[in-house]
Amino acid sequence: MQECYRLLKAGGIISCIIDLQDHYQYTDKSISPFNFYQYSWEEWDDLYNNNLHYQNRLLANEYYTQFALAGFAPIQMQVTKADTSVIEKLKTMPLNAHYANKPFDDLCNLRCHIWAEKPD
Repeated sequence: MQECYRLLKAGGIISCIIDLQDHYQYTDKSISPFNFYQYSWEEWDDLYNNNLHYQNRLLANEYYTQFALAGFAPIQMQVTKADTSVIEKLKTMPLNAHYANKPFDDLCNLRCHIWAEKPD
């Protein structure tokens, strides 16, 4: 985010569409879009994450915070929620403590679109 901020001219706008889903679910339909909420950061990094296909597992509001910390003035964040059937599955999924302590509504986002401006 800091490098994007540095490169953008004052008054410029950045637009990012961020996929918040477990990317493995695209090739394995038995995996939920929220499968990765079951694992600790250590488990995820040791067993599933790798440099060629890295997934950071941040939530939409955590991305929003990263934009603000980099110095952007957030303009808008739009989130796309999962449908009811996926949310029902999420309610029964065992969650790692890191995610179990998050507001449930924040866990239901599939993607977010953030527009942010570099102040003049």
